[in-house]
Amino acid sequence: VVNEPLAALGLVGKFDVIARIHGGGIAGQAGALRLGVARSLNEIDVEAYRGTLKKAGLQLSQIAGRRPADVLPPGVAAAVVPNYRRCLELGHAIDYEESPGAPANDAVFQTFLIPLRDATGRISRIAGFARDITDRKRAEADLRESEERFSKAFRASPSAIIIVDVATRQTIDANESFLRTFRCTREQLIGRRALELGLWADLAVREKLIGTLFSGGL
Repeated sequence: VVNEPLAALGLVGKFDVIARIHGGGIAGQAGALRLGVARSLNEIDVEAYRGTLKKAGLQLSQIAGRRPADVLPPGVAAAVVPNYRRCLELGHAIDYEESPGAPANDAVFQTFLIPLRDATGRISRIAGFARDITDRKRAEADLRESEERFSKAFRASPSAIIIVDVATRQTIDANESFLRTFRCTREQLIGRRALELGLWADLAVREKLIGTLFSGGL
């Protein structure tokens, strides 16, 4: 319970928490301590993620104490509120990715919502944290695009191409040109080594090529 705010943000083991709590029973004390940890992290995030707020076109003074519908475009607010309700219904921390749109434009955030309970165990507040993951999502999209381009070039190439795992030397894939040239099927190749397939007439040439590849000289 106490570690929930830290776990939600992947910060377990990165902070030391020292607290003195009196009365209220074990459950109430745990809830109070969780609230204190969440509030402390929120204070840290105000500085750590000030750039995120600025990028979204919002100042802390503009959003503190106000409802989502007061500070967000109608469509964005309508998407945010159901997540708050889901957090309340589940009674534990949740995280999700969202793209608020204007004024943040194409920014993508990973948002964490953590329910905070009072001394009676009732959820009285929700602590929210958002990380700007726009650069990561763009990098992932660029990687997918690069992989798609390679796949198209690999499949359509008139040259015979085979892909082999460097560590195991097992065949991962081969293009149609390779299959036609060596008169075999993809099923006959996948998972097998070149030596098993008898693709090399001169093994010395193979070993020289592999040595060149590992030395980065090709």
